[in-house]
Amino acid sequence: NTCVCTCKDSFDGSSCDTCSANHIGYPTCTECKVKDHCSDHADSVQADATQQKCECDCRNQWKGDTCDTCDVNFTGDCDVCTVGHINFPTCTLCTVATHCSNHASAVTDDGSRTTCKCTCDVGFEGTDCSKCSAGHINYPTCTECTVAAHCSGNALSVTDDGMRNTCVCTCKDSFDGSSCGMHLMAVRATPVLPTTLATRPVPSAR
Repeated sequence: NTCVCTCKDSFDGSSCDTCSANHIGYPTCTECKVKDHCSDHADSVQADATQQKCECDCRNQWKGDTCDTCDVNFTGDCDVCTVGHINFPTCTLCTVATHCSNHASAVTDDGSRTTCKCTCDVGFEGTDCSKCSAGHINYPTCTECTVAAHCSGNALSVTDDGMRNTCVCTCKDSFDGSSCGMHLMAVRATPVLPTTLATRPVPSAR
């Protein structure tokens, strides 16, 4: 009483008048494929409930209905941060203000895209330029220690105290004090005169 159809692979239904699973657009009933419908950027794809559209499960950070959009922060298979960005998948932009304490002339990523690498300004050091470098004191100003400014112009050399708090002067021989401001006068020995003179008897006249 009833005809039984053996439908072709792309069709379904008692009279083969609908698309089979994962196929869209009767009567063409095209199979949903990652390469054809998802720009080859999806982990999987399936037909929607109406079987009129393929729905892609985009991989990595690909976006869009057909997984054809990758944000400028990503590169490769949209699975790596671009230069100057760190920590996939957030891929935060490295900036002097955020990552270098505002004391750097340049910043980029470290090559592994995990930390930012700062080119610190003169007088600053540390991964985020948050310390004074040798010979400089008092973060965040990081003033350079100089003979003229910190040693009264009377030192052979000057550096910091190791804690980057105070400048330490190596004074010239004739100067002393923390800033070499004390002039050492040469102490001269004062000759001591005898209080009595030895006398000889005067020979008598003959």
